[in-house]
Amino acid sequence: MSKSSQTPSALATHLRRRSLLELFVATSIFGPAFVTSIWAMEGIGPIWVTSIRFIFAIVMLDLLSLTRLLCLEPVKYSCRELKAVFLLGFLLFGTLTFQTGGLKYTSATKCGFITVLY
Repeated sequence: MSKSSQTPSALATHLRRRSLLELFVATSIFGPAFVTSIWAMEGIGPIWVTSIRFIFAIVMLDLLSLTRLLCLEPVKYSCRELKAVFLLGFLLFGTLTFQTGGLKYTSATKCGFITVLY
């Protein structure tokens, strides 16, 4: 049965179940990141931990796009757009590095709570 032929309540139930599943998957992936970062910080610094996270994300995205699971089409970016992407990536890297460094001074639970606030 296609989504367009479903009743509104059946569609709402389907979307609710799917959203709960997606939240569970996201929590399962990103929740342990704080604990893992604390373990990694015992041997290396926050910049290295963040670098490894970024490299892992790049590899996973490449694998997903190569297998065509994400249905990504090649996109041509203008120079201005590339500058914006690199600026935002740099800011994200800095934010995650400071957050990871903050794990030295607080628990993973508190860090996760603070992250949710912003």
